[in-house]
Parts: sequence; C-alpha cells; structure tokens
Amino acid sequence: MAAPQIAQRPARTAWPPPLAAGLAGSFVVLVSDVVARLLIPDVELPVGVVTGVLGAPLLLWLLARARQR
Repeated sequence: MAAPQIAQRPARTAWPPPLAAGLAGSFVVLVSDVVARLLIPDVELPVGVVTGVLGAPLLLWLLARARQR
C-alpha cells in the first residue's frame, strides 16, 4: 500500500505511473527481505512482518505530510 505513495513523490503527479509504483513496491520488499535476514543472526523473520513494521509508519508519515499540503 505504501508503494504508490512512495512513487508519487518523485513523479510529482496525482497518480504515479504503474511501473514506478511497481518498482517502489519491489524495492520495499527487497529492503524488508534484507532486514529480515540480517536483523537477528540465525533467525529469519517473515518478510511480511518486517514489511509491515517498516512500511506502516512510512505510509502514515507520507499520508500525514500529504494532508498538511
């Protein structure tokens, strides 16, 4: 859910292009996967949990900034 909001910033349009949103989403999942593998040694956390923990505050922050404008 955060990918279109993230892609919207550099595109500076009301709706980001689908390719930009897809690339932003894949980047978020990739970063979450790396964090999930490296956060606790010898334990692999589920990527969905890490994505939620990292993505939810980011999405709320982006939405709050958009609302202030």
